[in-house]
Amino acid sequence: MDKRCSCCKEAKLLSDFYKNAAQRDGHYSYCKSCWRVKVSQWHEDNPEAYERILAKRSRKPRASTSWGRRNPEKKRAQWAVFYAVKTGRLIKPDECSRCGRTGRIEGHHFDYSRPLDVEWLCTRCHGRVTYATKESF
Repeated sequence: MDKRCSCCKEAKLLSDFYKNAAQRDGHYSYCKSCWRVKVSQWHEDNPEAYERILAKRSRKPRASTSWGRRNPEKKRAQWAVFYAVKTGRLIKPDECSRCGRTGRIEGHHFDYSRPLDVEWLCTRCHGRVTYATKESF
């Protein structure tokens, strides 16, 4: 299937256009080569904005990434539960095992060395178990 580029007016294959789900045919109206020229020109015309974009990319890793590096045992346990649920080896219930609420249910590990031994809790109960003292629960 061919498409005509809005910039160079040449008929090209769809593979010569970047994808864009918002468009009717699923591709941008400019071909890849015209798009690259357009983006390069924008970078030259807007150096401050382009520098801000580059600065955002070079910032330190997100907190969740650094948390995973500091807590490898916990991260392994989380992934083990995720994979076990995905493959059907572990069944995630629809309600909290403590209060019976439905909605977002999370797995709580009492011992990370036993990754598939979890208690299924709602967000509120999980926070109470994790952060509050046993007397307040």
